[in-house]
Amino acid sequence: MRHFDPTVRATGVGPRRRSNLAHTAVFIAVLYLSLVPCAQSAVRRESLLRRVSVSSTSVNFSAGEMTAIAVTIGSAARLDVQVIDRDGFVIRTLPSKNGAPGKNSFIWDGKDDRGAIVPDEAYSFRVVAGGGLDEYFPASQNAAMTAITPLSYSRTTSTLTYVLEKPSRVHVQAGTIDAKAEGPVLKTIVDRQPRDGGRVAEHWSGFDESGGLYVPDLPGFALAIAATPLPENSVITYGNAKQPFLAHAAHRTGASLFRHHARAAHHAGLDVFNDLAPHLSLTFAGHGLRLRADGPTAEAFLRQPGKIFLFVDSKLVATFSPRKAEDVLKAPLPANGEHVVVVNWRSDYGPVAVAVAKARSGARP
Repeated sequence: MRHFDPTVRATGVGPRRRSNLAHTAVFIAVLYLSLVPCAQSAVRRESLLRRVSVSSTSVNFSAGEMTAIAVTIGSAARLDVQVIDRDGFVIRTLPSKNGAPGKNSFIWDGKDDRGAIVPDEAYSFRVVAGGGLDEYFPASQNAAMTAITPLSYSRTTSTLTYVLEKPSRVHVQAGTIDAKAEGPVLKTIVDRQPRDGGRVAEHWSGFDESGGLYVPDLPGFALAIAATPLPENSVITYGNAKQPFLAHAAHRTGASLFRHHARAAHHAGLDVFNDLAPHLSLTFAGHGLRLRADGPTAEAFLRQPGKIFLFVDSKLVATFSPRKAEDVLKAPLPANGEHVVVVNWRSDYGPVAVAVAKARSGARP
């Protein structure tokens, strides 16, 4: 089903777990980050940097917690440590040290260079030894996205559970499919958010983007989960309710240390503004549809190539090429009875904006 992440296999989850896992759909919702801290360690073979590790991979800096970065070197050298955000921007430079052979420790208190607690997200580290003779920078390489099979979805507790082999950036959506045809994405539950490794529980009410349809009760209910491993020794932060990451990112200065490509393929190499789908609203206008994308990621999303898919009662009825100058799309809308109209505006880069509305006898929803 091309409207879901094409790299992800969707899995139907109903009152009974289905043995056939060949569906393609996506579903997400955020309950909690796995909070069990665990140290990661990476053995280095270079002449200076031998090992880099962190004391915790999930930290609540707002509660005064801290994380330690241990850097092991083979000979004396100057050590510089930078904290990198998800898009490659340096948000904190820790005090340099003249490192001695063996283990050297750096402490990060979760603050940026301005002294503010960083927004909830995943952060990694760049370590430079000997003024550039050796470097540890795992975030500079893109990781491959993989499909994750859900363990279960409980309608009683509204909880989806799955297991991540390692800390990852997760994308989950819910929708419906048919054995002979494509179906729509009805809800993006988790949109490219970091999760710690191990067993993860996501809370989702079960309702679609409009809040009017209980998706697990629909024929062909399906879900899919995609995960991209985080850079080694990433730290996932939580507990900061004052500023979301998108608001913080809008005021960043300097340049990213990543080399983002002008054209991306399925979430690879995208900054946060291009990686997340915007809010999409749907209204009826005569014999057509009026769509509006808004929010902090809308401007970037509208510049991406893509397609608009129109579904009526889970059946694909029309496909459009986005035309920014045209406000209303002429669409074959139903004339009689009550119908569910779904729009999936899918970027060629991966994000999918979703809008759902009910129509009765051609009336506005």
